[in-house]
Amino acid sequence: MPSAERPHVLVVDDEPSFAATMVDVLRARGYEAESVGTGREAEAALDRGRYDLALIDLKLPDTTGIELLARIRRSSPAPEVIVVTGNGTVENAVRALDRGAFGFLEKPPNVERLLLLVERALSRRALADSSGLLNRGIQQSRLPVFTFDLDSGAITSFNRALADAPAGARRLAGLADLLSDHDSLADHLAQLRTAGHATTEVAAGARWFQLHSQVLPGSAQTALAVLVDITPVRQREHENACSAQYFEAIFTNLAAGVLIIDADYSIARANASFCHSLGLTPSSVEGRKCHDVIHRRATPCFNHGEVCPIKNCLATGTSSRVAHRHCNAAGQEQFIEVTAAPLRDQSGAVTSFVSIFADFTEIKTA
Repeated sequence: MPSAERPHVLVVDDEPSFAATMVDVLRARGYEAESVGTGREAEAALDRGRYDLALIDLKLPDTTGIELLARIRRSSPAPEVIVVTGNGTVENAVRALDRGAFGFLEKPPNVERLLLLVERALSRRALADSSGLLNRGIQQSRLPVFTFDLDSGAITSFNRALADAPAGARRLAGLADLLSDHDSLADHLAQLRTAGHATTEVAAGARWFQLHSQVLPGSAQTALAVLVDITPVRQREHENACSAQYFEAIFTNLAAGVLIIDADYSIARANASFCHSLGLTPSSVEGRKCHDVIHRRATPCFNHGEVCPIKNCLATGTSSRVAHRHCNAAGQEQFIEVTAAPLRDQSGAVTSFVSIFADFTEIKTA
């Protein structure tokens, strides 16, 4: 039976190991969580008690996630729903969101992104609760929550989580203390008045928050606000941006030729050194097959008795180093050592390759 003290999450997935992992992640974050493997078991669990959120897969043994989602949304009170599935197509995402899902994630989900989406879904759930549950929900929420007057922005009530949060370290008299920029405050209040809800990013010291506000049902003067800490997301975005800058600097300025090659042997990126050696430009290279550009052949190297480093990478999943003979822009023979290494997506699948071309012509000639 779900607890009345903490948000309760139901995981609906027929992969036992994945469902167990999701339950462990949610419990470690302080939520109550349990899992079932079929749509029938999910409906039975919902009949037994109230759940705040359901994480469901689109492919279940006895039904589809879309059908289960429709039945969940008809229940009363209906939990929020996040779809977590391996069938992560745009069409499936649109169908799920059209039928009332709060969010859509592909397997395996990034844990921080999943937990952020869970917190946002539970925040919306809290906003939809009746006024009788509102005050209790505010005080018991693990997220910083407060209410404020829609006209003046004055804070009328708040919970301990807000007082303990970095954003609430100083006394907050009103919304202006969070949204110190006048335009941000005016835009937030204008969205509330026109749409009934608004979201704005808030910087508090070294941390970042998203301020989610919604006008309370039945009240034209009071809004409920929730602060969601998105600092880990912003830090990761900053780290990714720095990594991308480092890679771009190395890729552009490396004296050796470098290619990014897709699994179908198409060149996705080519640096200046590689193009210069062949008297070409990046725009004339990218999109063409590597064997066409390098060897002037219509089919891959291995069809002509040569060792292909890309094929070796595909076969072994590891890097491969091969000596080749190429012709430069002047038609002169070059002795090239090609090192190819696989690049993987979040699931670990090889999607492309980075190939580095080292010219040993002078050494060979000597």
